Amino acid sequence: MGALGRKAARGGDVRPRFSEHSLVRLAAHMDVGGGRVLPAGAVGAVIGVWAGGTAYEVEFSEPFHVVATVSEAELADPTKPS
Repeated sequence: MGALGRKAARGGDVRPRFSEHSLVRLAAHMDVGGGRVLPAGAVGAVIGVWAGGTAYEVEFSEPFHVVATVSEAELADPTKPS
């Protein structure tokens, strides 16, 4: 494990990609249960950061209201082209 990995494991200076209250965009559609699917490109707000940024709690209001836990790999910066 490299120095960066050791720092992350100890909870060092590694910062999550997105902070709380950041806007994020789904990189691909996401099944949230109950027959509901958030489309790719849906924009939501980060309301929680888990495991140093490996996952995020995100609140979406369109096309329907839902709060979902989303992995970092499934999120993109909404200000950058997809």
